[in-house]
Amino acid sequence: MLTPQRHTLTIRKPRKLTTTDTVSVWIYGNLLGKSVMYLAMLAVGGALFVSWLQYSRSKNFSPINNRFLLISTCLGILAACVFFLLQIGQINQQGLVGMLDMQMGLILAESTLGSGLQWRLAGFMLAALAGLFFLVSGAVPGLINPGFVLGAIGCCLFAWSFAILGHVNVHGIDMQIAAALHFLAVSVWVGALYPLAQLCHVSDLTNNPINDPTNNPTHDQTHDQTHDQTHDRNREELTAVMTSFGRAGWWFIGVMVVSGLWMAWQLTGSWNALTDTVHGRFLLLKLCLVACLLGLGMLNKFRWVARLRSGIAYDATVMALRRTIYLEMGVAVLIVLAVALLTTISGPQV
Repeated sequence: MLTPQRHTLTIRKPRKLTTTDTVSVWIYGNLLGKSVMYLAMLAVGGALFVSWLQYSRSKNFSPINNRFLLISTCLGILAACVFFLLQIGQINQQGLVGMLDMQMGLILAESTLGSGLQWRLAGFMLAALAGLFFLVSGAVPGLINPGFVLGAIGCCLFAWSFAILGHVNVHGIDMQIAAALHFLAVSVWVGALYPLAQLCHVSDLTNNPINDPTNNPTHDQTHDQTHDQTHDRNREELTAVMTSFGRAGWWFIGVMVVSGLWMAWQLTGSWNALTDTVHGRFLLLKLCLVACLLGLGMLNKFRWVARLRSGIAYDATVMALRRTIYLEMGVAVLIVLAVALLTTISGPQV
């Protein structure tokens, strides 16, 4: 006769976090906070530059760019505060409660890291004020909108924070200037990608058959003229902005490449260091990603933007241009992650 088998259920106690697990949690948190802060700082410079290109042409502010600027500043302020608390918690190693140690926070605020974060918070505050100026003010003939001045000062504060933090802090003034110029050049290029992609999206929407009033049985001649005028205006604005951005690209890409190579050589010191050290390997990875970014940028400038100016297959060109810009954004995010990881696992915090 078969007897039923009894199964016993063993309840295991949850495994306690080891020191290695705790360190990993802090590292991942720092990496995430730093990456978001980097992207927010880059976004501010790019949004301001694209807004300037549009403002100099039409004397109007794009609601999309302004919304992008304000969201970026809010995320940047939040990321900077969280990153500072994570630094306190990593030093204390007492869990989440250790992040709220006021005494340790005051000590860290007086350090170089605290000083750099204060400059970045001040830059985000000025960028937020710039966005508010764009909301409440219109075009003033013959005058520069104060928002651009505030935003430019904020970007300079971001650049200065990079000059006083990290590896370049122990080098001379030439390295600090190179770090500041490198950030400004990268922010104008990388930060402008999303606003430019949205500009392509707006131009594509007005040319979409779904949005064409002729597909509406109740449309009239006035609607046809309004739709045509809107489409022509968006098309001219996209072409003009992309052309101006491509012309300015020679300058900020040149500054980015020269300053980046100069800093790379000063920090590595030899060709062997590129393959024999962790910093050198990450630098090679970053250079490969930057090369991909440059290739996509050249494709946009010499193929898609050139076709925009000629008017050849405009709709297909706008779609291809937008897809390439999204690819650039993906590569740029990988570069930011690589830089954040490099400064987190080796070297001073930046």
